[in-house]
Amino acid sequence: MSTTTNSRTQMVKRRSLVSTAGAILGLVLALAWFVAVRQQSRSEKAAANADSLERAEGLIALLRQAAQDRVKGAAQLLAEDPRLKSTLSVADVDDATILDVLQDVQKLNGLPMYAVLSSAGRVKVVLGATKLKGLDLSTSAVVKAAMSQEGAATGVWLVDDRVIEVAAVAVRIGDRVVALLVLGSQVGDVALAKAAEGSGVHLALTIDDRLAWADSTSASSTWSGDVRRIEVKDAVPPAKFIAVPKDMDEATWRLAYLVPLFALLFAVLAFWRGGAR
Repeated sequence: MSTTTNSRTQMVKRRSLVSTAGAILGLVLALAWFVAVRQQSRSEKAAANADSLERAEGLIALLRQAAQDRVKGAAQLLAEDPRLKSTLSVADVDDATILDVLQDVQKLNGLPMYAVLSSAGRVKVVLGATKLKGLDLSTSAVVKAAMSQEGAATGVWLVDDRVIEVAAVAVRIGDRVVALLVLGSQVGDVALAKAAEGSGVHLALTIDDRLAWADSTSASSTWSGDVRRIEVKDAVPPAKFIAVPKDMDEATWRLAYLVPLFALLFAVLAFWRGGAR
């Protein structure tokens, strides 16, 4: 009887040891799985975020370049328009007449901003950016370039808290500059929002570190982690686009986490059953 009891006791102990070993092994495997899945999740998220930011920066550059190319071509054509040149060549032409011409031109090509400057660089007539009326823009880099070269010069202005791609060109009668013509276009908010959506990022525009526009109601000042700041070169005051990746959908990884959780549960059950014998 005693021998049988001892044999059973030893068997229970062996089962307990096996169960305990199985529980410990299960815990180790569960921890290893969790660490591996978590590391893979972070690596893939970092790679996806980097791709999103690269796409966003590339799309913004393409959209801005397209707007700049459009205004440059339009400015060069308009500077040779016979009606505009004949109007501007009149020494005492009134502003209303010039404005009529610009409005007719706008109906044809739809650009949002036009300005006619005197040969000295002062804004005489402006359409689509009333704050520029009367300003002396002779010190503007793009205006100075237009005065000294053939063809249109391009640059960037900030008007009404938006980045405006501008092209300036001198209107000449023979060798005499009678006026300067400035056309402007912008990448619209809708286009920027679509670029953000297509890239998988949230996007904002700041001017002198002040939020001017954002595609999201969340404050860009709270964005952290992988944030890309895209400077608008030559903008005065300083302006930049800010992009931050949207949160990845981690549903797949949550499912993967169920594996170690089940392993942990079975390990605990094994340990408990082994100790209960």
